[in-house]
Amino acid sequence: MFWNQPDNPCKVYGLCGNFGFCNARPVLSPCKFFYGFRPLDGTGWDAGDYSGGCVRDSDENCENDRFNDIGEVTFDQEKVESSSGSRSDCERKCLSNCSCIALSYNPKTNSCKNYFGEVLNLGNSSSDLEIIQDSLSIRVLKGVRGK
Repeated sequence: MFWNQPDNPCKVYGLCGNFGFCNARPVLSPCKFFYGFRPLDGTGWDAGDYSGGCVRDSDENCENDRFNDIGEVTFDQEKVESSSGSRSDCERKCLSNCSCIALSYNPKTNSCKNYFGEVLNLGNSSSDLEIIQDSLSIRVLKGVRGK
């Protein structure tokens, strides 16, 4: 065999690294980053190595943060804390801890999940891995808009 690659690059665990979003459609460049983020290793990213993932544009303290809704996606997370309450309660709880990097809120059950550590395998396609599919909001610096 001369060449072998997966039919869906997004099934490669951690392909896009932390906060990298995988879209299997553009096969040559399946990973992208969200507004308010940049590749951790820009040179590697430009060369097609996305495994370093993404980091926030700003290294400022976390006092001026808000949430950017990125919609229903699949992802793996390191650590999650669940609670109940309103969306604003959920946001307040996450914003009070600089280690909290994202949240999801379910209005039907009034339940919230706050995420810590890395968020890997963000994408709109499923895989054989155990994944979460939820409407995710990521923590960004106030003033950052868009998806």
